[in-house]
Amino acid sequence: NSGEHTVSVVNLATRTEIGRIFIPFNASDDDRPTNIAIANNGLALMTTEGPCCQAGYLMQLNLLTNAAAVRTDFDSQGRIRLSRLGVSGNRGRVAVIDVGTTSGLLGVYNGATHAFSLGDLGTTLSDVSLNWTGVTLLKFVQGNISVLNPSLTMKGTAAGRATGIAVHPTLGLG
Repeated sequence: NSGEHTVSVVNLATRTEIGRIFIPFNASDDDRPTNIAIANNGLALMTTEGPCCQAGYLMQLNLLTNAAAVRTDFDSQGRIRLSRLGVSGNRGRVAVIDVGTTSGLLGVYNGATHAFSLGDLGTTLSDVSLNWTGVTLLKFVQGNISVLNPSLTMKGTAAGRATGIAVHPTLGLG
């Protein structure tokens, strides 16, 4: 719902909107939802963005109660700039990268523990993808593709100069 303070609820079978959830916002920031990823534990992670690409917030949305709250375990103030989200095939993990910084801030949310594992890769990130279980994570950094292990350290690299990345559910890079 571009430009609104709502998130649509969609019936996937009929591809129709069946409701809208109002997302509370900071009136001075006028944040609006920009990205959403649904985990397998009844929560959705979403990011917001202020006017003119200003920093927004990383939030969670409880899909049973429609309650939204800022998460502060990714950033102590819950702030994030120009984010990208990636979801594992089984929806057990959600990766969050902050593409608005040069630090390479990366977090992987684990739906089973309701917690983030954090990494700081020291370079600008632009895209992220996970495999079926979320164990193997890729990042796209200034034209290079890196493969990370579950502890968010470098496992290896892959050739290519793609503008995006994807992971095959069972085979790996795609």
